[in-house]
Amino acid sequence: MKYLVLFLSIIFINDIYASIIEKNDYLIYLPKNYVETKSYPLVFFCDPHGSGVYPINLYKDLADSFEYILVGSNICKNGADIILCEAHIRKTIEEMFSSYHILKQNVSIAGFSGGAYYTYHMAHFSTYFKSIIISGTPIRPIQIEPYPNILCFAGNADMNYTDLMALDNKLKEVSYPSKYFTIEYNGKHEWPDATTFYDAFIFLNSMYCYACKISRNETAFLKVNQEKNYTSEYEKMMNYKKIIFMLDSTGAVDDIKKYYTQNITNKEYLAEKTKREEYIYLESKQKKMYLDKLKNEYDTIYWKNEVIKLNDPTGKNSYELAMNRRLHRFLSLVGYSYSDRMLTSDKLDLAEMILHIYKIVDPSNPDVAYLSAIYYIKKNDPTACISSLKECIKLGYTNIDKLKNEENFRGIKESEEFINIFSKK
Repeated sequence: MKYLVLFLSIIFINDIYASIIEKNDYLIYLPKNYVETKSYPLVFFCDPHGSGVYPINLYKDLADSFEYILVGSNICKNGADIILCEAHIRKTIEEMFSSYHILKQNVSIAGFSGGAYYTYHMAHFSTYFKSIIISGTPIRPIQIEPYPNILCFAGNADMNYTDLMALDNKLKEVSYPSKYFTIEYNGKHEWPDATTFYDAFIFLNSMYCYACKISRNETAFLKVNQEKNYTSEYEKMMNYKKIIFMLDSTGAVDDIKKYYTQNITNKEYLAEKTKREEYIYLESKQKKMYLDKLKNEYDTIYWKNEVIKLNDPTGKNSYELAMNRRLHRFLSLVGYSYSDRMLTSDKLDLAEMILHIYKIVDPSNPDVAYLSAIYYIKKNDPTACISSLKECIKLGYTNIDKLKNEENFRGIKESEEFINIFSKK
C-alpha cells in the first residue's frame, strides 16, 4: 500500500508539471517530466489578442517532445504601448531566470501578426533572445546589435504573404550577419499549426547547438522530409533547402546537399520558381495600387467591380486564384485599419467613405458593424449605433466584453436599448 501511495504521488506531481501555471499577466507551461534541477530552453510568445494561453495550447505537445518551457504574454497585443510591453517582457524574463533553471543560451521569442512587432523590437533592444520566430506580419531589418537568428513563417493564404516571402531578400540586401530563413506553408493569417511549427523547434535547437549530433526529433524531422511525397520539384527543393539550413553542420544531410546542388538548375524547378516570383511581384504591385486608390478613390462602383473581379475564377490559373484570395483579405485588413484610424482621429467624413468600401469588400465581417457603431455614436446617432451593434452580434462578434467596455459607448451604456443587446447573449 505504501508503494501504491508513492506511485500515485509521482503521477500527481508529473500531472502538475505538465500543466499551465497562471501569473498576473503571463502564463507558464512546464513540459512533462519537468525536473527542477535541470536547465530548460524557453520560448516567450506574443499573441496579437493578448492571449498567452492560445499559443501555449497550440504548441504544448511540442514543448513536451523537445523539452522546452513556454511563456505566453497577456499584455503584448495589438495597440499595446511598446514601452509598457518592453517593461513587461523584461520583468517576466527576469522572473523566469530567478524562479527556474533556464538555458540562457537558448531563449527565444515568437510572435504572430501584431505580436510579431513586439517580438522583433525586444529581440533587438534586449540581450535575452538569441532567436526570433515571426509569422503573419513582415518586419523591417534593423541594423542594431544584437542580431538574433530569424525564422519566418509565410502562409500561402496570408494577405501579408508577399511581404513575408520578401524578408530573406531584405535581410540579404543589408548583409544581416546572423542566420535567417523563411518557411512557406499552407496556411492563412493565423498562428501556424503544430505540425508546421515543429520546424521552429528544430530551428531553435540547431541555432543553439549548431555543431551537435542530431537527436530523435531531428532524426524524425529528417525522415519525414526525405520520405514525403512531393507534388513538384520546386516543393522538394525548398524542403531540402530548409533541411540543409537547419542540419548542415551535423553531417547527416550530405546526400540531400548533393541532390540540391545537382538540381539547382533543374528546368522544372526554375520554371516554377520564376512563375512564383512573377506573381509575388504582381501582387505587391497590386497592393500598392490599392493603397494609393484608397487615398482618393471613394467611388463604391469601382470597389464593387474590383471585388467581383477578385472573386471571379474564370480563366485564372492556380497562382492567380491564390493571389486574388490574398488580395481580397488584404483589402479587408486595410479597410479595418483605415476605418479605425479615421475614427480614432475623428475624421468622420473619411471614416464614412472608408466604412462603405470596407462593407463592400467584407460584408459579413462583424468588425464592419462594430466600427460602424462607433462612427454613428460619434455622429450623435445612438439609434443607428444600437442597430449596428445588433448587426455586429448577429454576424458572430465574440468579444462581448470589448463591446460592453468600449469607451465610445459610455453615453449609452446605461440605456435600456444597449443593455437589451446583451441580455439575449
